[in-house]
Amino acid sequence: MFVQLTDLPQVDCLLITQSLDDHCHLKTLKPLSEMSPNLRVIATPNAKSLLDPLFRNVTYLEPGQESEVEAANGSKVRIQATAGPVLGPPWQRPENGYLVISPQGQLTLYYEPHCVYDKDFLQKEHADIVITPVIKQLLPNFTLVSGQEDAVQLAKLLHAKFIVPMKNGDLDSKGFLASIVQGEGTIESFK
Repeated sequence: MFVQLTDLPQVDCLLITQSLDDHCHLKTLKPLSEMSPNLRVIATPNAKSLLDPLFRNVTYLEPGQESEVEAANGSKVRIQATAGPVLGPPWQRPENGYLVISPQGQLTLYYEPHCVYDKDFLQKEHADIVITPVIKQLLPNFTLVSGQEDAVQLAKLLHAKFIVPMKNGDLDSKGFLASIVQGEGTIESFK
């Protein structure tokens, strides 16, 4: 199913985890910024050079930092950045995962699109809902996206009540890398 930007309901906040094109897609963000230049954006600092020319209301969060977002209806959530994967040299700052926390902390959602997380940081946290990939994506000798046992450990670590499995590998890809990426596991084996 293909969705046009104009088909979307009002967006209160855009949450960007990574600076790479599959997470911070300029061909999508440019028209969105033209429609809503004041849209509240929470993002990894790694995406600054991509987002600053497009949006006027961007907050860049390092892991451990947080910001409050208010929706058009007046409801609020707190968003706390967590450390995600390092996608480059080991001295590069990590990309982000996020905890989205309701006003009184009665409900918390955790999202990180590669199932890569800092166990020490998350040990003191909890999340009622975890959105994470459960099927691994592998290149020869390299894990592109974690899942399976890593997703189980993440759910246990955060004492999750619900897991929303992502279907990262369920898309049409082209090119050389697409031909060598292999999936490992199933939703059934995750259960």
